[in-house]
Amino acid sequence: MFLSNITDYTNTSDYLPILNGIVIIDVIVVSLIISGILRSNLLRRWYETYKFAACFLDITTFLITIIIARYVYSFWASQNNSYGFTYSIPIFIFIAILSQFAYDFVFSGVITNMPYGHNDVVDGFKRYAHKYGGFAFLFNSICMTLIILVASLISKLSLNSNIILFISLISLYPYILYTTN
Repeated sequence: MFLSNITDYTNTSDYLPILNGIVIIDVIVVSLIISGILRSNLLRRWYETYKFAACFLDITTFLITIIIARYVYSFWASQNNSYGFTYSIPIFIFIAILSQFAYDFVFSGVITNMPYGHNDVVDGFKRYAHKYGGFAFLFNSICMTLIILVASLISKLSLNSNIILFISLISLYPYILYTTN
């Protein structure tokens, strides 16, 4: 199989390829938004205002969600192993999307109770949630699926290659975030 198994919660060597998968998809999405190919004035303003902080929030949100999904998947797989269960990327993606939904739901509950004007970043999240609602969940689900597929592909790379890839990807952010049209 050309996709590696990145679902084992105890396999810490998967975290760098997962992080690289997240950054690859984030770099692509942010590039598409900043260039105007993906049209969203709200998101463009988000990245232009918060720059690295916005990207850091993207990366950490997806990483936390994938960590949760790996834990749930590993637990679920161990419980079902007596039935001859083997690795399944579609099931892992499904669990990751459910984890993303749960994370977004809890996060939304927390920020909903914060008044406007208390935290500028939270206000930005509220505006995004209000404007895009269900589309945001669909978009995050597509991103999550792509992240897992890319991470599963690049997990076959050596540690050295993954480190070089990570450094190269991170170095792109200033060029993308400081682009003007």
